[in-house]
Amino acid sequence: MPTVKIYQFEVYDIQTDLTKRSRRWGTLDGIENTKVATRVLRETETEVDASVIGISVAGLTEIDFIPSGQPETKQTMNPSFLGSSLRDATRSGVYRS
Repeated sequence: MPTVKIYQFEVYDIQTDLTKRSRRWGTLDGIENTKVATRVLRETETEVDASVIGISVAGLTEIDFIPSGQPETKQTMNPSFLGSSLRDATRSGVYRS
C-alpha cells in the first residue's frame, strides 16, 4: 500500500483567542485546504499508510488519530480541579457570581 507524509498543525481557536494543536494530522495539501491552519509543525513529519487519509475530510486523518510509533497522550481533566479553581477564584475576588 502507498504511504504519505502527514504532519500535525496548529489552528486558531476563536473561543479562546489562542492557537492550539489540531486533533487531526494531515498532508501539506490537506492542511492548506482547511483554511483554518495557522502553522504546519514540520518537525512532526510522519509517514503512514495512505488509507488513513481522507476518510471523512480530504487530506486529513480522523480526529485523535495517533500514528503507530508515536506516544499516546490523552487530554483529561480532573473534575475536582474545576471546583477548586472556581472556589479559589471566588475567594480571591477574581470571579463574582
